[in-house]
Amino acid sequence: MARYVRTGRCDPAVPWTEKAETLKEAIHRACMSRGEDGRLWHHQGRVWQRNLEAYERCLNEHLYYDGIENSEYFWELMIWCRKAAAETPGIGPVTEYDVAMRLGAWLDLEPEHLYFHAGVTEGLKALGVAIPRGVYCIDRERLPKFFWDKNLDIVESFLCGYRSEIERVMKLKG
Repeated sequence: MARYVRTGRCDPAVPWTEKAETLKEAIHRACMSRGEDGRLWHHQGRVWQRNLEAYERCLNEHLYYDGIENSEYFWELMIWCRKAAAETPGIGPVTEYDVAMRLGAWLDLEPEHLYFHAGVTEGLKALGVAIPRGVYCIDRERLPKFFWDKNLDIVESFLCGYRSEIERVMKLKG
């Protein structure tokens, strides 16, 4: 994990979103998935621009905007991002999580749970962690003890980014 953090493979849209002066501007930056240099973060490389724009419009609707603005915990913010994603064609779990992380940075909220998408699920399965059906997140205590004191966004990125390496190492161990 230390090597993962040192390599700087972090989402450049997070610090750019943090610099926004208003929530509306933060939502725009979070949804556009670009860093300050204008380059698109690779996670959203297959998401059409019009879908990102539609997601932004949905998040800016009164109900979602108020919910985002009043979120006191990351899980609350994630609920608003998931609901808006469910209403927006072409927005999947990776984009909804990434946008929630960017907005969470702006709101100073960190994940209390580990949220799933395909890469995280593969990383967890490689570690032998059972994923219950029908859930989209788990508590840190359900993870191997090594992860309990770690930032869950870094854990998410690590499990996703190193899932093949984790699988390879676990096969060598077993």
